[in-house]
Amino acid sequence: MVHNVTEGLGIAAPIAGGEQVRAGRLAALALVAGGPAILGGWIGGFLTSDVLGVLFFALAVGAALQVVVEVGRYVARRAPGGLRSGHVVGGYLAGIVVMYTTGLLVA
Repeated sequence: MVHNVTEGLGIAAPIAGGEQVRAGRLAALALVAGGPAILGGWIGGFLTSDVLGVLFFALAVGAALQVVVEVGRYVARRAPGGLRSGHVVGGYLAGIVVMYTTGLLVA
């Protein structure tokens, strides 16, 4: 959970656009972001099917790729210096460090 929270916050933060977000909207965004994972985990706990496994992994890869592309476009437009600025590269590298550190807590 700790590992996934860091990803969700990074994806949802640009939606706020620097404005303060109300708790209700944050809860709705969390449901949209986390609901499919909860539903998929629940379904996967009861069903064993290679075809469904391939289908769900394909959907997950497509969704992850879409997020990467959209966040990359957003950052390229909004960040001073684009994707190669020091802040963007530093944030990217810090994100990788946090991802692997929180991943170690689960493993």
